[in-house]
Amino acid sequence: MVRMCRSEKFVHIRFKCEYDHIVATYENRDDPIYMEDVVKIFLDEEGHGTHYKEDEFSPRNVMFDALIEKKPGEPPVVRTYWDDNGLGSTVKVMEDGSLVYDIVIAIRSFDNPPVPGTGWRMDFYRIDTDPQGTRALLGLLDDRSGRLPHAREVRNRPIRLRREDERQWESRISNHSTYPSTT
Repeated sequence: MVRMCRSEKFVHIRFKCEYDHIVATYENRDDPIYMEDVVKIFLDEEGHGTHYKEDEFSPRNVMFDALIEKKPGEPPVVRTYWDDNGLGSTVKVMEDGSLVYDIVIAIRSFDNPPVPGTGWRMDFYRIDTDPQGTRALLGLLDDRSGRLPHAREVRNRPIRLRREDERQWESRISNHSTYPSTT
């Protein structure tokens, strides 16, 4: 399950995932966590599929963020040297054993800051590895072929942001050290 909303200072994204086996060994930002269990966000503010951001989060709360340039018919250019300083996350184990990823992206991180009704092209994925080592790519918006996202053109569907009560979200994140500052 994935949910998204915005407040005055952040776009909030929450993944809830059930696991029977977790593969997560990396510890540093921009390590190749995409080789293990992760949740992924692809965000194309322009909507053309040629320039987008990829953010990934492991069950150990390790982040990977990159800018992607993708020209039709060419392999993508992945810029991992870029870090989104407005990106933050927590991963919590729930009583039922599921993991909840709470992710924030500061409004200042966007080229075109979102306002109510903003439309973006986005996709949300989860990579899950079973005990035998078989990896599954799970699209969280609609059914996909199972091919890795870079193997296809970004052709996801538009997402509309909705406004949430800022106080509700701000009270949850105000004291969490892994979230970015709002200045």
